[in-house]
Amino acid sequence: MVWCLADLRAYVLVLLVISGLYQGSDQLIPEKCGEDCTPGWDCHFNSYYKYIPNAKSWTDAEFYCQKLYPGAHLASIHSEDENDFLTEITFKNNSNYPVVWVGGSDCYKDRSFVWTDGSQWDYQKWRQWEPSNTGGREPCIDFNFVTPGLWNDEHCDQKFPFICKYTTPCRY
Repeated sequence: MVWCLADLRAYVLVLLVISGLYQGSDQLIPEKCGEDCTPGWDCHFNSYYKYIPNAKSWTDAEFYCQKLYPGAHLASIHSEDENDFLTEITFKNNSNYPVVWVGGSDCYKDRSFVWTDGSQWDYQKWRQWEPSNTGGREPCIDFNFVTPGLWNDEHCDQKFPFICKYTTPCRY
């Protein structure tokens, strides 16, 4: 069975209503809102990030994130603040690689990018002249710290370290 993202969200909402976690608004009541960080992860508001130094292709990195923690994916980025936070994580880990994978891709080959976690594409910070689609096929996004915090489109079979992310539903 193939799930459309909208169908999957509706299904999850039904499960939340049945379980009593849904409170009649778009907010969920979490166990905690970023107060405690999962050991080995970096916390930022209600999201948790893990830098993985092992170089993998973009697809293998996404599968790794999904196996690492329930609900984890390659990192999606939704604000300048979050982009800056990922820049800090990348510098802190001081990789030998100039780039890390994040969860954006042009999976439909139409140059409209999406996040692997299904979240809205509501922020972008491309390096000058990017996305370039060099060679006719660069659908995956790397987070470049040669030009700190700026993004580049890249061939997905390149092997780079990566950043996984999971988000807990939170009400403030």
